Amino acid sequence: MVVISGGFRQFSERKLAPYMKKITALHAVDMTVDGDKLKLVSGYDDGNELLKKTDVMALYDYDFAIGIGDSYTDKNMAKAVDRCFARDVLAAYLDKTGTLYIPYGDFTDVMKGIDKILEEQK
Repeated sequence: MVVISGGFRQFSERKLAPYMKKITALHAVDMTVDGDKLKLVSGYDDGNELLKKTDVMALYDYDFAIGIGDSYTDKNMAKAVDRCFARDVLAAYLDKTGTLYIPYGDFTDVMKGIDKILEEQK
């Protein structure tokens, strides 16, 4: 599994700590501190997305992609994956464009949905 997050690496690593042995790679935004200034660092910043998820996806050869998003910056990813879990701003955008998605409230909903997807893939 590869995780691509527009969030900060430090926060993502902390949240994903129990699963890190199952994660091949984690792509996220790095945050550095220089004196009293924070700097956001991303090798995939295209000027519109701090971490352009579709550029990272292009690095991998995969058969099936699942996306999870809640923001307008997830819209390109949502169109590029096989199944997308969406809420908030992303869900509203996908509703307007007629793009199918799986609504979710929290990560428990996503985990149940992924289990169902994996069963369908068998």
